[in-house]
Amino acid sequence: MPAQNPIIDPGDGSGGNFSPYFQLNLSQLNDNLVWNASQEKPLPSNFILNLQYYLIQNPNIVFDIVFMQPVAPWLTLIGSSVFHNSITVAGGGIKNLTTQLSNIDSLPNGVYEAEIIFTATGLYNQQISTYDIASLFVTLTIFNNDSASIKVDKLQYNVFFNRSTNILNGETLVAILNNSTPIQLKFLADNFLTKTNITDSFSIENFGIENNQNLPAQGNVNVLGGLFKIDNSRIANVNINLAIGLNSDIFADKSSLTFNINKSTPQTANESVYITNPENKTFAITTPNWLSSTVFNGMSSSGFIKFTTVSSANIAGGIHTGNVIISYETKTITIPVVLTVVSFSSFQFSTKFCLDIPEIIFNRMNAAARLVRVTISAKYNLNGVETIKENIYAQPYVNEKALFKISDKIHSQFPRFKSDFFSIGNDFELMKNAIIDLKFEELDVNYSILMTETISNLKFFPGREPDGNPLISNWLFRKRNKKSVFFNSKIVGENIIVEKIESTNDVDELSFGSKVVKYYELPQNFNSIDIHFENDNLVPEWFTFTGEYKITAEFSHTYAKNIFKSQNEKYDFTKTKMLALNTGFFIKQELSLIEKMVESKLVFMKIAGKIYRCFSTTQKLMLDDSTEELLGRDLEFLIVEQ
Repeated sequence: MPAQNPIIDPGDGSGGNFSPYFQLNLSQLNDNLVWNASQEKPLPSNFILNLQYYLIQNPNIVFDIVFMQPVAPWLTLIGSSVFHNSITVAGGGIKNLTTQLSNIDSLPNGVYEAEIIFTATGLYNQQISTYDIASLFVTLTIFNNDSASIKVDKLQYNVFFNRSTNILNGETLVAILNNSTPIQLKFLADNFLTKTNITDSFSIENFGIENNQNLPAQGNVNVLGGLFKIDNSRIANVNINLAIGLNSDIFADKSSLTFNINKSTPQTANESVYITNPENKTFAITTPNWLSSTVFNGMSSSGFIKFTTVSSANIAGGIHTGNVIISYETKTITIPVVLTVVSFSSFQFSTKFCLDIPEIIFNRMNAAARLVRVTISAKYNLNGVETIKENIYAQPYVNEKALFKISDKIHSQFPRFKSDFFSIGNDFELMKNAIIDLKFEELDVNYSILMTETISNLKFFPGREPDGNPLISNWLFRKRNKKSVFFNSKIVGENIIVEKIESTNDVDELSFGSKVVKYYELPQNFNSIDIHFENDNLVPEWFTFTGEYKITAEFSHTYAKNIFKSQNEKYDFTKTKMLALNTGFFIKQELSLIEKMVESKLVFMKIAGKIYRCFSTTQKLMLDDSTEELLGRDLEFLIVEQ
C-alpha cells in the first residue's frame, strides 16, 4: 500500500541514486513591516527562493497568499519569475522575489498578517506528488492612519426622485462618523450636488437628475459616491440607491440576488432588498423553497426585506436558481436569484465510462488547509481474475481551489486482455465494470486531516462512451467480406461480453439496443485477412483486409574474428518479422477506424489459418484526399509472435 503521507521527504536532500526530491528554501521565513501613516509607505521587501530537485519530471511551483484578517488583499508577489500564481522553474535554482504592499491606505490602525505558501509538485514514475511546502509569514503594523476609521452612518441611502414634481426625498441626511480630528472633507457623486468643507454631516441634494438623459424614465440606479480628503484620496464610500419614477410604482434597489453558503459547517446566507413604495401600496412576496423573507416595515410601506437561505446542511451542493417575485395590483417585480452551495468536492457524474468523468474541483473548507489527498481504491475483474489496486495522490490549493482529474487514473489501471479472440467461444465474458471507492481528505501544513469525504461503490467501464453504446464501437457502418469474422463487444448489465460471429455472409445489419450497425460488401473479393485490435475502450475492434500482403524477415547477425583461426565466426542472430499489407478498398467513414488501428498497442491477424500478434509501425497515414472515392491504404506491422 502506498505511503499515507503524500509529501515525499528526501531527508538530507541528497536523494542518493534512486530517491526523487524537490526542495524549497527561503532566505527568510518572516518579514515584519511597520507603516506610520504620517510618513512614506514601507519599501518593497526582497527575498530569495532557492529550489533543488532530482529525478522529477514537469517540476512545478505554485503559490497562494492567505490573509489572516477579513480585509481586502494588501500584499502581492512580484518578480521576473512570477507568472500568475506560479513560479517558473526554468532558468536556475535561485529566484529573486519581492513582496509589494497595495491598498493599505484604507486599512485602519492595527496588525495584519499574511502567509505566502509555496508548493512544489512534480511527476515521478507517472505519478504527480507534492514534494515540499515553504511559507513566508508577513506582518504589517499600521498606526496614525486615523482617516481610515472615518465612515458614514448607513451602508446605503435610499432616495426617490419624483419625475412629476422633480422633488428628491427619502434618506437624504448623511452623518459622518469617527472624524474626531476633524478633517475637512468633500462629497462627490454623479447626479448629486457636490458638498465641500464638511466634517460631521451633510444632505444629499439633486443636481440635474431631471435633465440627465442617461438616467431611466423610471427604475433604480445605484450611485457610488464618496467622501474625499483635500488631496482627492477617497476615504469612505457613500452608496446611494436612487429610485426614479412616479408615485404609482414600487421600486426594488436590486435587480438580482446572489448567495453563497458552504457545507463545511451548517450555515445560512442573507441579502437585503430595499423597497421604495411612495404611495404605500400593499404587495406580496413569493420565493423559491430554499429562500425565506423577512419584511421589516410591513407589506405596505418602504423598507428593507431580508432574504435568508436554508441551512447548507439541508440542501445539496451545486448551483440553485429561482426568482423572487414582488407583486402589487396587476404588476410584478421579478428578481432572479442564484444560490451556490459550496461543497468540499464538485464530484458529480452521469456516465458509465471513466474517461467521461469531469475534472473534480475541491474548495478550501478550512483556513488552515494546504492540500487535498485523494485515495482511489479500485476493484477490477478481467476474465474472472479480480485485481485490487489503491493509489494516493496529493494536490495543493491555489486561489482557494484544487483541481484533480481521476478519469485517466482509473482508466490506466484497467488490466488488459492480451490474447487473441479468434480462439474464444461465441460469448466471452471479457471484464466487469470497475468498482471504485474514493476518499478525499483536506490536510493542513502538518498533514493532519481537517475533513474527509468518501464516495463508495462507483462503477465504470474503461474509455469514453462510444457512439454505438451498448455496442462498444464508434463505427456503425461497416465493410464485411464473405469470410469476415465479427467481434462485437457489448455491455450486458455490469459485464462486457465479446460476441464472435463467424457466419456473416448474410448479415446486413445487427441491432444493439437502440443502435443499429449496417454492413456493406465492397468489392467482391475472396482474399480476406481478419484482424482485431484493442480500441480505446480496451476491447476488440474488428476489420477485414481484402488486399495483398507480404511477410519479410529482417536479420541482424553477431559475428567476430576468431583470434586462433584468423577468420570470422558467427555467434548469434536476431530476427524480426515485418508484415506489409494493403487494406483493400473501404469507404471514407472507416478511415478513422484504420487510424485507431495504427494507434493501437495490440493487433491480432489471422492469415491463411495462422494467428499473428503484432502492432502497427506505419509512419504515415493519409487522412484526407479530395480526389478519392474508394479508399485503400498500405500499412506496416511488426510481428511479435505467431
